[in-house]
Amino acid sequence: MPRLSKEERAELEKRLKDDDEQADAYEVEIGQGENYARLPYGKAKAWLQKSFGIDLDDLPKPDDGKDDKGKGDGNVRPFGGRRTG
Repeated sequence: MPRLSKEERAELEKRLKDDDEQADAYEVEIGQGENYARLPYGKAKAWLQKSFGIDLDDLPKPDDGKDDKGKGDGNVRPFGGRRTG
């Protein structure tokens, strides 16, 4: 296999960086009672960890075909909605 040129390597590194950023480009839904908010994962992760000791990486990732309508139980679940960014 031939070696990658500098341009090809730079393009591959850019694509890998973009792919890594897209892996976290989903929203999480948090709430209690009737009050809910949807936040981008990247912004919510540090705040939830610091404020409540919740590690979003320990939660299951959203399933595209699953429709989770259970609200009001006080749990934090990843939201498989539209992508941000």
